[in-house]
Amino acid sequence: MRFDVVTGAWPAFWMIPVEGHTLPSGSETGEWDIIEFNTPQMPLSGAYQASAHDWNGPGGSTQCTSGTYKSSSITSSNFNTYGMLWTAGTIQFYFNNNLVKTCNIDSKIDAQNYFLVLGSQEGVNWNYGNTSGVTASNISVNFDWVHVWQPGSGSQPPPAAPSAPTGLTATVS
Repeated sequence: MRFDVVTGAWPAFWMIPVEGHTLPSGSETGEWDIIEFNTPQMPLSGAYQASAHDWNGPGGSTQCTSGTYKSSSITSSNFNTYGMLWTAGTIQFYFNNNLVKTCNIDSKIDAQNYFLVLGSQEGVNWNYGNTSGVTASNISVNFDWVHVWQPGSGSQPPPAAPSAPTGLTATVS
């Protein structure tokens, strides 16, 4: 994934539960942000967050976040690999194959089924549609490939990630 690092860019690769759309308001649901970037909280020099949210849990809404993970390789011209390994009770977030955060998760949200969402919005200060300070007339995000696997019933490790395909680009604008 690569994206324009400009004020107002809000690219994200995340998961939201199917059940969150059918449960009564106020029910416990999860949200996994594999990457979420928003300025000006995140310096334009390259930073993003990876988070596991537990909305409306027994102790109130909580989150486990990587904080603001900084990397000089986050630029509009570089593709980076963002990943998440989800096993029972635990989520691990990765940047370019390096572990950046491990989160323990509640069994109720661990058991939910999740949509995978790739997209980009425009907003400043985590406020969708807030265009204050946005100077770019076009903000893009590109996803080169997405790989999802589910381990079998045995204790075999997941298969190695395939080589990225070439010549494929999805652009959301």
